[in-house]
Amino acid sequence: MLRVRRQHTELAATLAKDRAVNARLAEQARRLKDDPAAIEDVARRELGLIKPGEKVFIIKDVPAPGADPPKKR
Repeated sequence: MLRVRRQHTELAATLAKDRAVNARLAEQARRLKDDPAAIEDVARRELGLIKPGEKVFIIKDVPAPGADPPKKR
């Protein structure tokens, strides 16, 4: 009986987590369907797209003077 109760509690917790993830994904899907700003955000962040006339600056880290050079992997 105790094992079944523990299993029920664990499954209830898993179900709650899965419902929260499902709600988050449904909201994200709704935004991507209806909100142009959300689509633009994904295009910029994940695809690296820019608007015409914008400039992209790529900044690379420079090691401090006297620091060991990074090791190659």
